[in-house]
Amino acid sequence: MPESRRHLLIVLALAACLLVLPRAFIDYGLSGDGLDNAGDALKLVSYGPIAAIPRMIRWPPGVPLFIWLLAGVVPWAGHIGANILVFGSYLAAVALFAAAVAREKHRTSLTVLFAATPFLLLNAGVTQDFMCGLAAALAAYVALSRRAYGVAGLLLGIGIGLRVTNGLLLLPAVAYACCAELEPRIRVRAVTRLVAAAAAVGLLWYLPFILVSGLGWRYFLPLPGHGSSSVLASWKTAVYNWLSVFGLVATVGILAAAAVRRRRIATAIRRDWSDRSPAFFFSVLTILLYAALSLRFTMKAEYVMPAIPFLYLLFARWFDRREVVALTMLVFSYGFLSLDLKGGVSGHRALTLKAVPGVLVDDWQRRRELQDLRAGLGALRTLDHAIVLTGMAGVLTSGNEWLEPASMEDISPALPAAAGMSEHRAVGTIVHRLRGTSVFLVTSLSREHLELARRQGYSVYMFSEYAASAAVNGHHYDPYALQIGVLPVFRPDAFYRHRGADAS
Repeated sequence: MPESRRHLLIVLALAACLLVLPRAFIDYGLSGDGLDNAGDALKLVSYGPIAAIPRMIRWPPGVPLFIWLLAGVVPWAGHIGANILVFGSYLAAVALFAAAVAREKHRTSLTVLFAATPFLLLNAGVTQDFMCGLAAALAAYVALSRRAYGVAGLLLGIGIGLRVTNGLLLLPAVAYACCAELEPRIRVRAVTRLVAAAAAVGLLWYLPFILVSGLGWRYFLPLPGHGSSSVLASWKTAVYNWLSVFGLVATVGILAAAAVRRRRIATAIRRDWSDRSPAFFFSVLTILLYAALSLRFTMKAEYVMPAIPFLYLLFARWFDRREVVALTMLVFSYGFLSLDLKGGVSGHRALTLKAVPGVLVDDWQRRRELQDLRAGLGALRTLDHAIVLTGMAGVLTSGNEWLEPASMEDISPALPAAAGMSEHRAVGTIVHRLRGTSVFLVTSLSREHLELARRQGYSVYMFSEYAASAAVNGHHYDPYALQIGVLPVFRPDAFYRHRGADAS
């Protein structure tokens, strides 16, 4: 690697440390998935690889290798070690992307664009598998570009072990080999090595789980709440998720640049098609496959992450250096300031346009705010004989000294055990009680059991964020229509900002 390229990667790594590590030191991440992954890793260490399986939160597991990696760091380094592991995979992904575009035009500008993408920097400090899977995908692509098909298959198998949906990359990889190898016998040999290695290595990580639970379609279907309820809702959510990858301003900038350069793009596409360009076919197939996946798995924008570097690879064919630099500035600005289309309140969203903090600033603020919320739950003592719907699961309750595990019978013997209420298995129980009170916290509550709880004399409240969405998406009712009291969180008038109690 040229010395100038090494210097660039060092500068990018140092900048990334400043943007990622302060957030990574706070917690596992906001979504609760990080806590769930860490919980599964601890179970692997405590019970062993087979006995832990029925106790795991991810059932069936779609990220077994990632859980094994966490098992090596979480028991002794907690969230800091887990997030640094993910951050290391981000640094590896940047270096691998630089290798992937080494022969492309504007390779330096493209590397900066990739490294400075806020969506990637956001996920570089969260205990999730997406970034590790992206590094594996880029490593496989680099191996393909060097026609090391067996190695590429092995790396794809590692990526599949990190997340089962990374198996989609096998089709673009096969297309790459078919375009790169013109002699039929060599082509067949290359595809055979690629597919055999990917299938064997990928299956290896899932064998213990298959031996316990069998192999079924549930490995490839969204978990409850991870897919939209209708085709229209899927399209709307998928479009919003794609907008959230680059931000509204950068997305408009990319589309505008494409419109201006449409003739150049059309010419480049025709040339790549006629030349059977392996990189072109790999990139286009990857983008199309993950766009289709985003229509089925709508819970997270991260499902489209493997498409990002290959969209950038197409930029090298479509735009000149000045345009790539301009797009880099637009994309990077999304980390600090953004225009958002999501208005209204949780559960009652409306289309709007407003300036909001960028994703890196917002993640920092919310992760810090979550610590204040956890510490301030004592302010709920004033409610008395109440149920609070949080929509937040273990990120709020796990290890919180204000709370103690409870059961449905603790709320009322008239409430059926576990029916209508949900809480992530990361916590081990479905209900929590504020110590010394009759105030109970649950993630969500069905309408039937909400009404039953009210008949038992309970007042029902919900947090202003997350809880209403959980009711709408999980139980299909409008909590505002039922006049559930709203407790403000994550804003200046949050209920825990004026608490008079402490956790002592």
